[in-house]
Amino acid sequence: MTMLVDSLRTEQAEGKTNLYLDDLLIAVYSTVIIEPSDDQKRIDMMQDYGFPGYLLLSASFFRRFHLEKPPNSQSQMKNVAKAFFIYNEKNHACLVQYLHPNGSSSEHYHSLEEHIVSLAGNIHVCMRPVEEGECNTVELTEGRVLVIPPKTWHKVLIYDVGSVTVPIKQTIKGKKDHFYA
Repeated sequence: MTMLVDSLRTEQAEGKTNLYLDDLLIAVYSTVIIEPSDDQKRIDMMQDYGFPGYLLLSASFFRRFHLEKPPNSQSQMKNVAKAFFIYNEKNHACLVQYLHPNGSSSEHYHSLEEHIVSLAGNIHVCMRPVEEGECNTVELTEGRVLVIPPKTWHKVLIYDVGSVTVPIKQTIKGKKDHFYA
């Protein structure tokens, strides 16, 4: 376990949800327009998706923006930004993703734990062990963090206005860690 969950925190006030990794502000979702600081990039494409609000991302943390999914991907998630970083001497990947109303991600699992932060909107995460079993659905409200254990099938579902989520997971250099159903 990376103990990354102890370093992730959100703050909610005045229509904004801020996401911090330790003391670094990495993402802000706001229901009202706000101007970015020198280290932030405002993602205006959220309105293109019909999603209310504005997204500010740390430009020094996130280095890649508006990523395309591989053509064979069954996920309806839109990748807004991606970062690779080292935490506790381990490699990690972080995405910012948008999912439209009534959308879903593809069902998949990882060999290592994953953290999902709901930055905007409410999501439902269906989880079940790789070894078989019933799906346990957890609702994740805005500003909350969910830890998904290793080798747990999971799928994100949206039933309302859509969502902005931030999945963060440890990566192993040179090893694929995304297994699809």
